[in-house]
Order: sequence, then structure tokens, then C-alpha cells
Amino acid sequence: MDVGPEPKPLKDGLLQMEPFALLGAQCQSCGIMSFPARDFCPSCFSDSLKLVPCAKSGVIFSFTTIHIAPPGRKTPYDLAYVDLDDGVRVLSQVRSDVGSVSIGDRVILRAEPVVQSDASVRVGYIFEVTDHLNEECRA
Repeated sequence: MDVGPEPKPLKDGLLQMEPFALLGAQCQSCGIMSFPARDFCPSCFSDSLKLVPCAKSGVIFSFTTIHIAPPGRKTPYDLAYVDLDDGVRVLSQVRSDVGSVSIGDRVILRAEPVVQSDASVRVGYIFEVTDHLNEECRA
């Protein structure tokens, strides 16, 4: 799906478009990173934050398969908490064969076109499985 010559993020402040990344905040007092960016640090409550791109890869911490969703969403799909390599935990849809996702799978960030109610297209994000755990680890 073509998002046009100048794609816009689904929500301002959510994504960095070039290079594509989730846009988080790093506390200048304690160093904690968070996503989405916030007005204050969730750890030390400082308001001294700097916008920074988050890591683009991580591992599945936990997941579920969604079978009933709002209108316009194709089901089933996997929804997971992803622990990014920089320590940030993100909730996201995961692209993989439904039911094949496992805790510990490596994932990578991908841009995802999102069609709005007015038929315009914005850019969202999704994670894609890059490396499934081997069968010995699943047992």
C-alpha cells in the first residue's frame, strides 16, 4: 500500500520518519527511557527529558492472539509486549504466522500503513518476527 510522497505518522510525536524509529524520551536525570514520550520521567518524576529514537529490535516478553477486534481490523492477529534492546517495553502487533509467536522470539520494527476513516493513509508501526526460538527452547 502506497502512503504517498510524504507519509505522516499515525500520531505526532510517536515516530521518527527518517530513519524510521519509535520516538521515546530519555530522562536527563536518571537515564530511564520510555515510550511513548512523556512529560515527566516514570521513574524519578523529573521533567528534564530528551526525545530519542528507541532501539529497532528486541524480544517478545509476552503475547496474546486477538480473535475479536474493533471494526476494520482483520483477525486473528498477535499482540505482544516487546522488550527493546535499549530496555523500553512496547505493546505492538506482531507480524508472523498467527499462533507461531513465542516468548523470546527476536523481532524488528517495521513501518505499517494505517488507513484512516477518511481513507487517508498514515504510518504506524508493527514488529516482525526475525528469529523464532529453536524447538529445544520451546519445550
